Amino acid sequence: MNNFMRLSVLLCILHSGFGLAQIAAQVRGNAPPDSQSAVASSSRYSANNLESLLESVRREYGVPALAATVIRSDGSVVSAATGVRIQGKDALVTAKDKFSIGSITKPMTATVIATLVEDGKLAWTTRVLDVFPELKEATHPTLKEITLEQLLAHRAGIAAFEEDKDIESIPKFPGNPTKQRYAFTRWLLKPEAVAAPRTKKVYSNAGYGIAAAMAERVTGKSFESLMRKRLFKPLEMKSAGFGWAAKTNSKQPWGHRSSANGFVPDDPNGSYQIPAFMLPAGDVHCNMEDLAKFAAFQLRALNGQNSILRAETVKKLHVPYGGGKSGYSLGWNINSFGHSHLGGTGTFSAMLVLFPKENYAMAVAMNASGEKDDEIQNKVIDALLEQYKPK
Repeated sequence: MNNFMRLSVLLCILHSGFGLAQIAAQVRGNAPPDSQSAVASSSRYSANNLESLLESVRREYGVPALAATVIRSDGSVVSAATGVRIQGKDALVTAKDKFSIGSITKPMTATVIATLVEDGKLAWTTRVLDVFPELKEATHPTLKEITLEQLLAHRAGIAAFEEDKDIESIPKFPGNPTKQRYAFTRWLLKPEAVAAPRTKKVYSNAGYGIAAAMAERVTGKSFESLMRKRLFKPLEMKSAGFGWAAKTNSKQPWGHRSSANGFVPDDPNGSYQIPAFMLPAGDVHCNMEDLAKFAAFQLRALNGQNSILRAETVKKLHVPYGGGKSGYSLGWNINSFGHSHLGGTGTFSAMLVLFPKENYAMAVAMNASGEKDDEIQNKVIDALLEQYKPK
């Protein structure tokens, strides 16, 4: 698989609602939201039980490693991991290991941008050209009115870049990540919108790159520094970072790609790297405990608790664009059974599901990606619901 093909896998990041009808049926039978039972309050919530569950699925599909966590908003967490960091090697993964989470980065990016909205530096209705007036003449007329909210909801008409030929058309942008995101923004605004803004969802990783560039312009800070200061630090997500974790720490999992002979390790120092202009769409890594902290923060806010954001602001992030009970909001797929996002990088894949009414969440990650990502992760989530849903 060449680099452009792998990147196209990234840009097809598992973004739709994952269609788990059986989960919907199970969740509807859960305890009421005021249930106070903690995840760790029973032996059935032990890490050993979770590890055994994961190992069963891992062996069935030959995945190098699987990790998962079950979370409640009060901070009760159980996390576990099983398997190896590199297929064919002896080093075992741990619950502290870091996994790339792909498009689960998107709700994190939306959260960081929401802090800027609360600070008055941006508004959901801020147009791209309000922030970059110098690009007005070069911007196609169909894109001149697109807003921050539309970018985060995939309603701006920005191209999806899902085909190899589209990926290959992206120039190599020079400079630091901030300069690359600005150049990418300028380049994206020139062609005609692929769909009339507001009217149709066109899932676009590129749109999140533009939103991040807007945040950088109004703050004078890199998006990486904004993410660290406004999300990772206040939530104490100490393992969180960007890119392949094993690139800077050899004792972290490698990603793997699918082949006819099973999963093949992908060197984190090799040529396949997610470009800086796509980082806000899908290039965060963290361990399961830190992903649980992010999920718990979202749950608390959805149940009315203010913290790094006001509860009403977080609730805005979870309202489907245009209203209604289901659809894509600002970083989340909203369905009758929960709020979710999937993520894949071509070599890692992950899933995060929040159940706000039941006040708990679940996440799964693996250091591999292939045609059965959905099937594997759905099987884990099904098993987690059977074992760990609040009684």
